Amino acid sequence: MNYEVKSVTPVSLPFTKYGLSGDTYGVPLSITIGVVGQIYGGFTNTESNHETFCPILRTDGTDAAEAKFAIFAADYVTTKYPNF
Repeated sequence: MNYEVKSVTPVSLPFTKYGLSGDTYGVPLSITIGVVGQIYGGFTNTESNHETFCPILRTDGTDAAEAKFAIFAADYVTTKYPNF
C-alpha cells in the first residue's frame, strides 16, 4: 500500500527546543497521512509528536517555512510509512 501526505499544519508558533543534541529553532507539525489516491474518508492517520518537530531558520518567511514543512512531512511519511 502506498501512503502520501494529505495535510501539514503547524501546531504552534516557532520556538527554540532545548535538548541534549543542541538547541533547535522550529515548529511542531501535525501531519495527516493517507492512502495514495484515496478520496473518501477511509484510512488517515495524524502524527503530532516529538518526531514531527520541523527545524526552520529564524529568518525564514512564511513561504520558505511552508516549503520546509512540505519537504519535512514528505520525508517523515517516506521513512515511517514505506511504500510496498
